[in-house]
Amino acid sequence: MPKGFTVHFRYKKKYVSNDILENQKKYIGKELLIFFTDINRETNKVKGNYAIRSSTLKLIETTEETELVHIYFQLGNFVDATISETNSTNELPSVKYLNELDCVISKPNESWINKISLIKSFFSDFSFFHLKSLKSIDGKVVDVKSSANKKSSHYKISQGRKYLLDISLANPNEKKCQIAIESSSTDVSFNTTNPISINAHFDDQTVPMYAKSLNVSSESSFMSFFPVVDKESEFKDLSVTEYACNIELEKSIGWWKAIKFGIATVLAVLSIWMIKDNSKYLNEFSTDLPLEWRLIVPCVILILMSSYLFLRFNKK
Repeated sequence: MPKGFTVHFRYKKKYVSNDILENQKKYIGKELLIFFTDINRETNKVKGNYAIRSSTLKLIETTEETELVHIYFQLGNFVDATISETNSTNELPSVKYLNELDCVISKPNESWINKISLIKSFFSDFSFFHLKSLKSIDGKVVDVKSSANKKSSHYKISQGRKYLLDISLANPNEKKCQIAIESSSTDVSFNTTNPISINAHFDDQTVPMYAKSLNVSSESSFMSFFPVVDKESEFKDLSVTEYACNIELEKSIGWWKAIKFGIATVLAVLSIWMIKDNSKYLNEFSTDLPLEWRLIVPCVILILMSSYLFLRFNKK
């Protein structure tokens, strides 16, 4: 997912250090490194920790009913880092999975392709994707917005507009795995073969996305990305539920579009009044020059504004 996207992890209390549990505010705003831990499930022995990405911790919550610790953090750069050997083994995975550790960051801005190459063997049946950005049709990047409660992220887009999804794809294991893009509502559509087939180890694609005009001022839905694995894979039933990534799309009319609608409507109404005020000229109308401008001008304005409202706002 893109930089700035909010991710939610949850841990059992026993896997979180006591200092984080007791001094949660102390850690808010600190840099958080995300590692992938390779662990032997039978012996509970860790075989390796692989740094994936940096992030910023935004919120920690503990629920007594479930005895879970919830953390919310904003994604940053992909990184190359190692956990220092000076850390106590009692503070490392598989004893603790959320802890303050001494780490060495060798590359603070690593490439996505190197991270995929690092972990591809652990996900042999899967392809990978990276949503780098969402852009307007003129190339302007749409910023990722955070919710007021710091628990989620969303894109704010305008109804009736076309956008471009800038995506990187990877299929390093040459598997029959595709990447699907779906919307939870029918008002957002994607102009691509869906799911997307990945015929090369790595690829970049731009996927057009269209947000349809609605009869309400604002509405939200979810855009989901998930792998579609081969039917013979043992993971075929987990593709959507376990590995899906969702991001909210908040769709609104937008002030500028509303202002343009208002101006066009007012001009159309004024032109009707002008035609009524000059209706006497209808009986005297002639194609001979000079034409009666007091009748011609409002008629032209009415035609133009009616056409504009129909074309841009589908108002009949």
